Amino acid sequence: MKQLVNYFILLILLNFPAWAQEQITPSAYLQLGRLVINTSATQIRTSLGTPDSVSPYTISGVDGNYVQEWIYRREGLHLGLATDDTTVIPKLIRISADSLCTLKSSDGIGIGSKPAQIISLRHQQHPRQVDNRLWLGDAYFGTVFFLRDGKVIGIFIGQLAE
Repeated sequence: MKQLVNYFILLILLNFPAWAQEQITPSAYLQLGRLVINTSATQIRTSLGTPDSVSPYTISGVDGNYVQEWIYRREGLHLGLATDDTTVIPKLIRISADSLCTLKSSDGIGIGSKPAQIISLRHQQHPRQVDNRLWLGDAYFGTVFFLRDGKVIGIFIGQLAE
């Protein structure tokens, strides 16, 4: 029996890199252009410049963090940033992109992409389509593509359940 247990432990350890890669891969869909969930506000300003507007901090009812909205109108971006202390630089927690956004994911998905392209490229993340939405991730966190006339017209990346 002990040999059998040792065999299973060895099997798990030998396959861990492949299993870990499968677990890490979904985070690849949490980016748009250079914007990646958990990017610091400093990096965002370096990449996109000063936002057109920045909301005052509000307290999130989900986790108690301080949350701000940054809007880049010409880029078609609404960004949510959060921190647990207003003296600490906030980090990106959500990205909303509208029809003006030209940023693409690392695999070329963006505004104007077709659902078949997303399903083909992201099949390992089990995309689910309901009505005019196609989403990747789970009930709490992921990417939602908003669709009209067979094309992506909006993208939301971040926390889905609030």
